[in-house]
Amino acid sequence: MGRKQTSVESIALNNLSQGSVFYTLKQDKDITAIASYYGKKVSTERLITINPISAETQRIVKVTIL
Repeated sequence: MGRKQTSVESIALNNLSQGSVFYTLKQDKDITAIASYYGKKVSTERLITINPISAETQRIVKVTIL
């Protein structure tokens, strides 16, 4: 029995189907490493979100399961 999945990203990688998309605050290199650990192939895209009220920006990563 493997380690217990505790991060949202690892749970998403193991439970979502091929073609599914999720977003995360983790860096794309970290997501690629997690996907490699679980034997999954992913595509990542870096995005910037803007809060329309405060005009604050935030970097996120869009992850597509291949």
